[in-house]
Amino acid sequence: MSRRFSLVRTSDLHGINGMAIDIEVVIASGLPGFDIVGLADSAIRESRNRIRAAIRSSGFMFPNSRITASLAPAYVRKQGSAFDFPLALAILAASGQISGHEGPVMAFGELTLEGRIRGVPGAINRYLSLEPSESHRLLVPGANRREIGPIARGQTYFVSSLKEAAAMLNNRSSLHGRSDIRILPADSLRQDDDENGTGQGEADPLAVDVPDIGHIFGQEQAIRAACIAAAGHHNLLMLGSPGCGKTALAHAMIGILPPLSEVESIELTRIYSASGLIGEGQGLVTHRPIRAPHHTITRAAMIGGGQRPVPGEISLSHRGILFLDEMTEYEPSVLNLLRQPLEDQQIQINRNQCSYQFPAAFLLVGAANPCHCGHYLENDQTCRCSPDVIRQHFKRIAGPLLDRIDLVVNVRRLSSDDLERTVRSTEREHPLKDELSGKVLQCRERQRLRCLKQGLPVEWNGRISHPAIAEIFRIPKDVLVRAALSAEQFQLSVRGYHKLLRVARTIADLDDADSVRLHHLGESLQYRPFFGGAS
Repeated sequence: MSRRFSLVRTSDLHGINGMAIDIEVVIASGLPGFDIVGLADSAIRESRNRIRAAIRSSGFMFPNSRITASLAPAYVRKQGSAFDFPLALAILAASGQISGHEGPVMAFGELTLEGRIRGVPGAINRYLSLEPSESHRLLVPGANRREIGPIARGQTYFVSSLKEAAAMLNNRSSLHGRSDIRILPADSLRQDDDENGTGQGEADPLAVDVPDIGHIFGQEQAIRAACIAAAGHHNLLMLGSPGCGKTALAHAMIGILPPLSEVESIELTRIYSASGLIGEGQGLVTHRPIRAPHHTITRAAMIGGGQRPVPGEISLSHRGILFLDEMTEYEPSVLNLLRQPLEDQQIQINRNQCSYQFPAAFLLVGAANPCHCGHYLENDQTCRCSPDVIRQHFKRIAGPLLDRIDLVVNVRRLSSDDLERTVRSTEREHPLKDELSGKVLQCRERQRLRCLKQGLPVEWNGRISHPAIAEIFRIPKDVLVRAALSAEQFQLSVRGYHKLLRVARTIADLDDADSVRLHHLGESLQYRPFFGGAS
């Protein structure tokens, strides 16, 4: 028997990035066997039985020879069941049962014992690393078609079984009309979606009903702070009695943030796909996320981890909101993990001489009771906590983390009139959510144009890091002096002083003002954290 060889390209996941892997298969004389080499994990080694059963169930012959499959580069550890499908194609090609295809073949997917192809996590990440072209065919699981369809290009085909893939590669056009064979090119998928009205928005895994922020009554100052936070991407902490609307306000904030751009949508889809959070039939992420982990969350779940790290909550909230309810109940070691990502907007995890980088450009929104009983901020003197107890209550939130919070707002109990409004049907011709989202969008457009005009990368006020922010933000000398005196009076750090100016710039943008005025600074000062001796 002559030695026969084939090559099929696939992709493995490395964090949220795909890594191209070459599968080389040799069928040679000798005792029958099937070896897989190249640092494959147990899921790949177990695939030998799945592949053998899938090939036979699809009507092909499994070679009764010595089969060696090499996964290159051999020094990189590989894992998962996405190697099933390309391994089966490589064996069929080496044994001469697939022929007539031009150029290298690329594929990924898991096989069932019957030869059907299952979708796999990280499909969009794998797809982007393979780059199909006019001379390279890429076969993608049909179950992942909604996820990949909007960005598909070149010779991308969605197949549901090993039999379909073999029919296409053998150019058996006569099989395309059979009811049990359906091969979907990327272009036909997009055309079907347009005709049937089944766009990606309906398949968004993050699509939820967003509450109208206008249905939160009696909290005008908190709503104003939420609008400022959304407009300039400023971190927000709400302090108030239990049940006064802090959680509802945080969830309503997602409705006033601007829509995702195409780049941000793909960015988020990569994160959620790599985490296995995009199911079959779901497509691109088109809504901003809001993540609200419980206060018992572990360090690894917050920042990401595992033997092969996957994104944690701070990355899953990328381009959206990370909401920490009952913030004073979180372990201080978990809260302190947020300090570096809040500055760098990414997290880096090192494992076995490998480095994984996950994006983490999230908006931090916290909520907490101001004391142990929760009534310290109320005017009726019902608080039962001593000054010592109040200081201990906030000790779990370290000063350096508080220093990274731009806005602190008090949320008090509702009056009797506002309580009555919460249970009555209130109709609005123009919901407050639409009004505020329009203001936020206009404010962000002002920030974008200002950055472009000054030759800076586009960034929001709360994220701009530049030594000349006074000139960039157009802050007059008298405002700078007043801000410096206030910072000295309230013992603000340099970071706190800069945040004071950034919030003032956002307030000015919301007022459509070219320069920052003293009343903008005055409002900004209302939101600085002056409690518990922290600034």
